[in-house]
Amino acid sequence: MSRHTAVLRESFSDQPVFVLHAVTSWDRKRLITSHVSFIVPGTQLFLPLLGIDLRERYSAPRVEVRELLPTAQFLILYHLQKESLDGHSIRELSRKFEYSPSAMSRAVSQLISLDLAAAKPNKEKRITFKYRGKELWNQALPYLNSPVVRTLAVKTVERSLSRTASGLSALSAITPLDEGPVKYCSISAAEYRQLPVKPTIEDERDPEADRLEIWSYNPNQLSFNGVADPLSLYLEFADETDERINKALEDLLKERLRW
Repeated sequence: MSRHTAVLRESFSDQPVFVLHAVTSWDRKRLITSHVSFIVPGTQLFLPLLGIDLRERYSAPRVEVRELLPTAQFLILYHLQKESLDGHSIRELSRKFEYSPSAMSRAVSQLISLDLAAAKPNKEKRITFKYRGKELWNQALPYLNSPVVRTLAVKTVERSLSRTASGLSALSAITPLDEGPVKYCSISAAEYRQLPVKPTIEDERDPEADRLEIWSYNPNQLSFNGVADPLSLYLEFADETDERINKALEDLLKERLRW
């Protein structure tokens, strides 16, 4: 390419600049050694005639998001059911919900990458959701998951736990569905890990054993009067085939969530 540069310089009495689609590391080295100016739009720039040394910029590969992080899902559900989070900074959200700044930053970045939220590129990085109410729910739904990580059969659930009624117990509390003999309650995975004494695990076939659900986020922060929030319950039972439960879920969305 240096030979072409010489020919062009003789023809036009000026220094040519080559615009290339891509350049290998070997060719790049040769071009720089020969002081040949070139541009690879968006990634590389070498203009020695203007005193500009090699400058490179590579975008990180786009990662396909299949599901939201638990923290990101929690933010959407809180925003929809509790209070607006528009205008909150990452630092404020971290303090409010007791998440680390790095975890909250990843959650907000994921919401932005899915175009569910936006944030001005300033120091505070305050979040704003792009949709409202039902539209936000519908846009986010393909990326939402059941909050239940694990369900344990336990003889009794210690009263010291900041437990929240969940599962069928919660669904029966806010719909006409019968609860049945088994009691369900939930705590976050973080809280379960910090328990000084774990509850006694029973045989899951024991009809008298209660159920302790371990959630990926804090159910208590989303609960209403000690009962798990409707949207988390909907996600928990989304794959349920029981017609009674499906009917209860329909009633739940129709009656409880009037956006």
